[in-house]
Amino acid sequence: MDHHYVPQFYLKQWAEPDGRVPNYRWIRNRAVFGRIPSTRGTGFEPDLYAQEHVPTEEKHKVETGFFQVLDSKAAIIHARLTRQERFTFTAEERMDWAMFLAAANARTPDKIAHLKATLPETVRANLRNTAPEELEQALGYKPPFTLLEWTERNFPGQIANFHLRMLLKFVTRGDLIQQFMDMDWTVHKVRSRHKELLTCDRPLWYVENPQHPKFTMMLTLSPRTVFIAAKNTDLADKMAATPSMKLARLINESVFNRAYERVYGRTTMEYAQKCFRLSRRNQQRRNTVRQ
Repeated sequence: MDHHYVPQFYLKQWAEPDGRVPNYRWIRNRAVFGRIPSTRGTGFEPDLYAQEHVPTEEKHKVETGFFQVLDSKAAIIHARLTRQERFTFTAEERMDWAMFLAAANARTPDKIAHLKATLPETVRANLRNTAPEELEQALGYKPPFTLLEWTERNFPGQIANFHLRMLLKFVTRGDLIQQFMDMDWTVHKVRSRHKELLTCDRPLWYVENPQHPKFTMMLTLSPRTVFIAAKNTDLADKMAATPSMKLARLINESVFNRAYERVYGRTTMEYAQKCFRLSRRNQQRRNTVRQ
C-alpha cells in the first residue's frame, strides 16, 4: 500500500490543469525537470508506516487510522487558510492543524528510516541488559531464556514497531501541540506575477527550535500563499512588509534548502540549478560542522 508522507490534497495546489505535478530533482550535479502524472504518483513510499507481526487488517493502521484521518481534517483547514478566512478556528481545529504541522517533517522516509534503524535496537539493548534476577522475580522461577528472547518469541511486534509508536507519540505530544496552538498564526499572499511559491517533500521549515522565544514555522500553502506560525510576531511582520518578489525568492530558497529529493512547482531551470547547488553546499557545510 502506498503511504503518502506529502498529502495529495496539499500537492494538488501545484498541479497543472491536466493534473500533472511539475517538479525538480538534483541528479548528477544538475537540476532535472519533470512532470509526474498525478499527485498519487509522488510523495509516497510503499508500506512506509506498515506494522510487522500484526494481523493483516492492522498492517496499515498507522496510515489509514491516523495519517489519512489527520490529512482529511487538515485539508479542510488548509482550504480555509488558503482563502485567507478569518482565524475563527475552534480549539479542535487548531489542534488538528498543529498536529498536521508536527507530523509534516516527522513522517518523511528519512526520518522513518532513522527511527527504524535506532529505536528497536535501543529496546533490544534494554531488554538484553535486564538483570536475570528481575525476570526470575517477576516469573517466580528461573527461566531458561532471557527477557529479550522471551519478548522476541512472544511479542515481536513490540520491538519491530516501536519506532511507529514513538512517531505517533511525538506528533500527538500534548505540550508540543499546545505550543503550536498558542503561536500566532498568519497567512501572507505573494502577489508577484513573475514568481510563484514552491514546495517540497519536506514542506515545513522553521527558524530556531521550539524552546527559543523567536521560534517560527513556515509552510507554503499554494503557489500564492504562505502560512506562518510565530512565537514572536517580529519575523512575520517583517515578511509581511517585504516586497512580493523578494519574499518569494527568500521562501523558495528555503524550500530548496529543505528538500529531500523533490521540489514541486514551476520556476526557471537556471533558478533551480542555482538554488539546488546552494542548498547542497549548505548541506555539506552543516555536515562538516557536525563532524
